[in-house]
Order: sequence, then structure tokens, then C-alpha cells
Amino acid sequence: LEEPESADIRSLALQAKRRSTGGATASTRNRRKIPFDLGEEWIFDKEKLTHCEITGVEFSETSGPFARSLDQRVPGKGYTPDNVDVVVRMYNFAKNKFSSEDVVFFCRKFAENLGMR
Repeated sequence: LEEPESADIRSLALQAKRRSTGGATASTRNRRKIPFDLGEEWIFDKEKLTHCEITGVEFSETSGPFARSLDQRVPGKGYTPDNVDVVVRMYNFAKNKFSSEDVVFFCRKFAENLGMR
């Protein structure tokens, strides 16, 4: 996944809008176009968030695993208010490769076994 230069909601929405159009570079040219409908009201509301909408982890103001990231609940369905959560980047990276259920299962098992070593 690409690392956003800035993790503020407005910048993330702009990057998502660019991704939604497919792509013009050699590496993104065959990317499918997807809907984008994250308007000013959605951005304004999400700018107030201090914690990940899925994990509850507090956002960091710097780049890294706890920076803000936009997650499509259903990948490929688009960047629309009913399909996007503002999450920590670590969750989004994991969910990029695996299902949300697999990520939750892993986290629970990891937490259960922390004291076992």
C-alpha cells in the first residue's frame, strides 16, 4: 500500500478520489474505477474523530501504524459514506490482505496468548 504524505482526513479523501478514477500511471493504469462520494459534510464530521472507528485505538498525529487511513468496508464498492471507515493504518494494512473476520480472530488469539510465553 502507498504511504500517504499526510494523514489528515481532507488529504486522505483527495488521495481516495484520485484512486477512484482508476489511474494514469503505468503502475495504476489497469485499476478499476470505483464510486467516490465523500463530500464536505462527511469530511467535516470525520475530522472530529480522535480514535479509530473499528479498533478504538487513538490516532497518532504522525506517520506510522496509528495514523489515520480510509478503509472501504467492502473493497471495490467505492469511497462512499456508507462504505468508508476512518481507521488506524495498521488495521487497514491487515485488512488489505485478509478479511475483517480473520483480522479480529488473529487479534483475539494474540491477546489471549500474550502472557503465555
